[in-house]
Amino acid sequence: MTWIDDRLSGREHERVRRLSIEQSAERIYGELWEAIKKCVDEASRKGFGLETNGSPHERTVVLSTNSSRRTLSTRKLALALKKASQRILVTGIEPAPELVLDLCHDNVVCLKLNGKQVSYDEAAQAVLDPFLFPPPSEEAETDGTISFG
Repeated sequence: MTWIDDRLSGREHERVRRLSIEQSAERIYGELWEAIKKCVDEASRKGFGLETNGSPHERTVVLSTNSSRRTLSTRKLALALKKASQRILVTGIEPAPELVLDLCHDNVVCLKLNGKQVSYDEAAQAVLDPFLFPPPSEEAETDGTISFG
């Protein structure tokens, strides 16, 4: 084999990989969303003010809480399927996890979190944990008063 044969073989392998991922993307996104909804349902039963919404390729989880000043505040977590880049884009948490669709063992399309293959339940937890239990902010750590030196 020559280097040209190697390059042609590599190109064909990448075409098959891309096609496999494209054909599985919506199924994987749907399975992840089901795992997220299962966690959202449990959190709702335990007192979190959560709602889900969205479209087939961009889904949201909205968290409503009463702030210390008796006003309602909301935060939004969004998951968008990006077939062209073979990713599920997560917004609403920092740092956002990197969810990638990839070929794994036996050429089966799988979900990877930050480069490591994970189950849908593991990915759901990685997405929802920082959303439901964010680190305390500086404002929340104070009593709400501002002092001037």
